[in-house]
Amino acid sequence: MALSRYRVGFSAVLTFVFPLLAAAQGAHMPRQGAFSVWGNGGLVVPSESAFSSTFGVSGGFDYFFTRALSVGLAAGGWRTNTDLAAHANDTYFDAVGTYNWELGNFHPFLQGGLGAYLEDFPGHSSSTKFGGFVGGGLDYSIARAWALEGALRYHIAESTSGLQGHFLELVAGFKFYF
Repeated sequence: MALSRYRVGFSAVLTFVFPLLAAAQGAHMPRQGAFSVWGNGGLVVPSESAFSSTFGVSGGFDYFFTRALSVGLAAGGWRTNTDLAAHANDTYFDAVGTYNWELGNFHPFLQGGLGAYLEDFPGHSSSTKFGGFVGGGLDYSIARAWALEGALRYHIAESTSGLQGHFLELVAGFKFYF
């Protein structure tokens, strides 16, 4: 009978305490040597007045040199209606540097990137331009390896025959650490 109580107590520890300890480890991501993949979507506001605001998507991956500093690659794009009788498309591929702070489950971050912007604007042939972005956001850990992400980024790309390639992204999505 006494052995049965120990089994029940041990089972309770395994069932309730260990998952709580595992969940508490979520505050330790990211860690040095870890990777992350992320994807998000949201509002894109082009600076060109002839282009309408639209929905855009982006994603990427990062490698963490330290818990606070990561480098990676990002890609994204959007398509919008214009006043010029055709759609405008913009796709980007950037090398990215990110610095984040750990505040428990919250991880505010600043980031910047440089890369190629493929612009396909009405009345112009498709062209690849040099550009970059600056921005920041907040990751919120929801599990040991998962986080919700919100970010605001301003992209600056060379102009195409007088049409501005700059745009603002306000996005939300998920990040997975491994």
